[in-house]
Amino acid sequence: MSRRLRRLARCGVRSLLLLLTAGTAPAYAHGWIFPHEPVWALWEITPEVTLPALLVAGLYWSGVRTRRRRGRPTGRWRQAAFYTGLGSIYLALQGPVDPMADRLFVAHQVEHLLLRMVGPMLLALAAPIPELLVGFPPWARRAIVRPIVRNRAVRAVYGFFVHPLVSTLVFVAALYVWQVPRYHDLAILDDPIHDLMHFTMLWSGLFFFWMLLDPRPRSAARVSYGLRYVLLIFSMLTTIGLGALLTFKRAEWYPAYDLWGRLWGVAPAVDESWGGLVIWIPGAMMGVIAGLIMLGRLLTLERTAPRRGARPDWDAAAPPQDASQSVIT
Repeated sequence: MSRRLRRLARCGVRSLLLLLTAGTAPAYAHGWIFPHEPVWALWEITPEVTLPALLVAGLYWSGVRTRRRRGRPTGRWRQAAFYTGLGSIYLALQGPVDPMADRLFVAHQVEHLLLRMVGPMLLALAAPIPELLVGFPPWARRAIVRPIVRNRAVRAVYGFFVHPLVSTLVFVAALYVWQVPRYHDLAILDDPIHDLMHFTMLWSGLFFFWMLLDPRPRSAARVSYGLRYVLLIFSMLTTIGLGALLTFKRAEWYPAYDLWGRLWGVAPAVDESWGGLVIWIPGAMMGVIAGLIMLGRLLTLERTAPRRGARPDWDAAAPPQDASQSVIT
């Protein structure tokens, strides 16, 4: 029997065993993970994540081409930031990190870092709304985009979540609420709750970093750079505080990871301490990076202030209600 046939036979036996034991054994939020599978074999590709990601990437690619033909090319660094940010989110939800996150607390925190901070910050840097809107075919802009963008309820929801205080509090709450042991363990064991956790992480990160990194001198919420820095420091301090608490605590908080055994036999105390370090150090560093980007943009605004007619390249990025005026009319 060839190696490929033996592998297929083993998979068939495993599937049969899963079917026989499915009624008595608990299932993880994203399916079963075989203890002896190598990490690189834990990839999963699901249509509910892959198809929207491909759609968004296709719209952006089409929008970049259209804007180039119109004489308004998108900078290469913005394109790189967009595809890297989208790829980070996709990797968090479909790569080996997601199955590992059901059996390692530290892997779960890496997943949250990608969903809540890395991906959203890169997408905010890309400022992709004009490209995404232009990427729709003309019939879709008239029949779908225009009614949505001009809808008062949609604008009200956008204005509410992009408000500096709301976006910051939701961003911090998405981190703290899901670290409450009861809610965290429930998300590990329940599909809908797990999906809700991922959604709130991504949603809060997108609005928070768009509020911070909106490149226009006067954003939709009229947020001064001074206030942006205050809110950024607040979010960093809360992140550091939670990370330090998880790092130095002594009791085990998340027993859901022990139902099947943590990967590689990692002790709960070690796993949760390393998870706290991921929240603490990389999480704080993302805030430092955002602060440096804001500083660079603030200096650029000061240099270009006397030139009343000047308009930086990144100033073309506008939120939906502004970009729509030139895109869908």
